[in-house]
Amino acid sequence: RLWPDSRGFLIVPERMKADTERHYLESAQAGGLMMAEVLSFSRFATRLFSESGTNAEKVISKAGKAVIAQKTLLDRDLPFRRFHRLAGRPRYATELVRVLGDFQRYGIEASDLYRASGHVETAVDAGTDAGTNARPTSGDETMISLGSGVTRDKCFDFALLKETIDNEFLRRNLLDPDTTLPRLAALLNLRPRPQALSFLEKSALWVLGFGTDRNFTSQEFDVLRALAASVGQLTITVMADRLRQNGALAFRHGREALATLIKQFPNARLIRVFPKEKKAPAIRLIRAINTQEETRFAAAEIRSLLLGRGRIGDANNTNANGNAYVPEQERTCNTSSSHKNPLRRRDIAIALTGEPGLAEKLHQALLDYGVDAYLDIRKPLLQSSFLRSFLAFLRLTSYDFTLDDLIAYYRCGLSPLDEETIDLFENVALAAGWRTSRDFRKIVDLDHEKLCSVFARGGIAPSDWESVMAALRHIRQLLEDTSAIRQARSGKAKCDLILDLLFGTFEMQDENTYLSERVARRRDTLLRYGREDSAILLVSSWNATVDFLVEASEILGNTRVSQEAFTRMMEAGISGMELSSIPTGADRVRVGTLDQIANWPCRVLYILGATASSFPPDAGQEGYLRDDERDWLSSLLGKTFPNRKGTLPAEQAWLVRSLMTTAQDSVSLIAPTLGDDVSPIFDEFESIAESQLVIT
Repeated sequence: RLWPDSRGFLIVPERMKADTERHYLESAQAGGLMMAEVLSFSRFATRLFSESGTNAEKVISKAGKAVIAQKTLLDRDLPFRRFHRLAGRPRYATELVRVLGDFQRYGIEASDLYRASGHVETAVDAGTDAGTNARPTSGDETMISLGSGVTRDKCFDFALLKETIDNEFLRRNLLDPDTTLPRLAALLNLRPRPQALSFLEKSALWVLGFGTDRNFTSQEFDVLRALAASVGQLTITVMADRLRQNGALAFRHGREALATLIKQFPNARLIRVFPKEKKAPAIRLIRAINTQEETRFAAAEIRSLLLGRGRIGDANNTNANGNAYVPEQERTCNTSSSHKNPLRRRDIAIALTGEPGLAEKLHQALLDYGVDAYLDIRKPLLQSSFLRSFLAFLRLTSYDFTLDDLIAYYRCGLSPLDEETIDLFENVALAAGWRTSRDFRKIVDLDHEKLCSVFARGGIAPSDWESVMAALRHIRQLLEDTSAIRQARSGKAKCDLILDLLFGTFEMQDENTYLSERVARRRDTLLRYGREDSAILLVSSWNATVDFLVEASEILGNTRVSQEAFTRMMEAGISGMELSSIPTGADRVRVGTLDQIANWPCRVLYILGATASSFPPDAGQEGYLRDDERDWLSSLLGKTFPNRKGTLPAEQAWLVRSLMTTAQDSVSLIAPTLGDDVSPIFDEFESIAESQLVIT
C-alpha cells in the first residue's frame, strides 16, 4: 500500500550481499519481498546515482586504475624518489593502487602525504600541477624526523602518484572507484535535494554486518552522517558485548564502532538486543595424517550423513563410508550428537584455510564420493589457463622473445598444438639450436624443400617432419600477429588488435587457431568432467579480460606507447583480477574461505586445514607500506589509519568465535597433521570437545 514511496534498504558489507539477500528472500513474508533491497554501500550509491541522474561520468575499474598507475610509474619526467624502480614489476602497481585506496577510505590527501614527506617546495617547482604545500610546523618537524628517510620518500612518491592519477581522471572525465562513497555523501548532502530522491525522507535504512573485523572507515562515517539527515529512519547494528572497553577480545572492533557511533550521533536511541538462547554446537577435534586423508574423511562423512547413516565413528553407524574407507579412531563419537533430522546438502558447509593445495584435493575428494558442492574460494583469475596463455602471448609480442617464452605459451593449457607435438618441437628446437626469435623468423621463411633439407641435416626422423612443420606453421602465424601488434603505435590500436585476435577476426589459416574457439572447447571439457569451478574461472577470466581490454583501449587512447610499456601496463591491470561469483541457490554443500563461511547458516560445519600457521590465519605480508609506517603516519596526521598487525588479534578472535558457533548441530575442526604444528584452537576447545579422532 505504501510502496514505492516508503522503501526499506538493508546495507551490508559487499561480501555478505548475495547471501543476505537470499536469506531475506527465503525468510521474509510475501508481503515484504518487494518492499526492501539488500545492498552494499557502493551498490546503494550506484542506485541513488541512477535515480538522481547524477555522476554520469564513467567509473573506472580497479584494473583500469592499475593501468594508469603503471603508466605513471613509467613516466621518467615525474620526480619519483623510489617508485621508478618498481616500473619494471607490474604487480606492484596493483599493490600501490590498493594503498591509495586505503588513503582515500581514511581521508588522507596528497597534501597530507607531502607534509609527511617533509616536502616544502611548491609542486610546480617539482614539475606537477598541485599548487603550494604548507611548510611543516615545529611539532610536525619533530614528528617527521622520527620517520625514516625511506618512509618519507614513500610518502612523497605516494603523494605524487595520487596527485598525478587524480589529474588524469579529471583530464579524461573519469571517476575513481575509490571515491564512490564521498560522492554518495556529497549527493545526500545536496540542498535542495534532487526531487528524484525525495523518497528517502519516507524510507527506512538498516546497516548491519559492520564493526566485526574493523571499525567503519572515514568514508563510511561520512555517508552515515549524511544518511542520518536524509532518511526517515536509520538503524545501525553492531556486534558488541558491552559499552566498556574491557570486554571479550572478539568484540573489540564492535565496542570501538559503538563508541564512535555514540560520539557521532549523541541523540541516537541506544537499544541492546540480547541474543536468543540456543544450544551450542557439538565440537569435534580431528587430526589426519595429511591433507589427502583430511579431505577424504570429510567427503566420506558428508556422503554418509546425506545417506542418513550418521557420522563416521557414531556407534549406530557400522558402514558410514560405503567405499571401505574407515579411519582409525582415537575415541568413538558420542551417539547423542547424531543428526536426527534429515540433512540436505545445503545444510552442510566447509570452511577452508589457506593451506596449499587444500581446495584442489577437497574438490577431487568430493567428486570421488559423489558429493555435489559449490566452491567459492575467490581464486585469482591468473590461475586460469586463459590468462596464463594471454600473459604468455603478451611476452611473445617482444621482438626478442626466446624459446623458453614460446614453450611457456604452448604449455599454458590452451595451445592449438597437442602435447606430443609440443614435446617433439621442443626437442627438435633444442637439438637444432633454435633459441631466439631471430632463429624462428629465419626458419619459418624457408620453403618446404629447404625445410626438409634442414631437418635431414639435423638428424630429425622423417616421420616427425610433418609434426614439426605444423608447429612452425603456427609459429609463423604467431610472428605475424605479434608483429602487427608491435607495429601499432597507440595503446588503443594495440588493444583493438588483441581483441580482434581473441575473437578470430584476423585472417587465419585454421579456425583451430581462434582462441575463442579453444576457450569454448576447454570450457565444455571441464564441464563434462564435473569441474564446474574451473569452467567458471576460465569463462570469468575471458570475460574480465575482454572488458579490461575495452576499458584499456579507452584509457590509453591514441597516445603513443612502446610495446614494452604496453605489456607492463597490461600485466599491471590483470595481476589484481579476482573471480567474483554469486553463490548458487541449488542444493549443494557450500565450500568457501574462513571469512565467507563465518556467518553462513548451516547445521554441520567442517573446518579444514587447521594448522598453527593457518587457523586462525596470520597477518600475511605487510605490503609496500609497513605497519610501523602506517602507525607513524596516523600519529603525525592525527587521522585514523589502521594497520593489519594492530587489528589482527581482534579479527582472529572474532573469526574463530563466529566459525565455532555458527553451525546449529556440530563443528568438526580438522588438522592435516599429527605433530605439534596443529592449530592452538585445539587446546582451547579440548576440554569441551565432544570427541577427538585420529585419521591415519
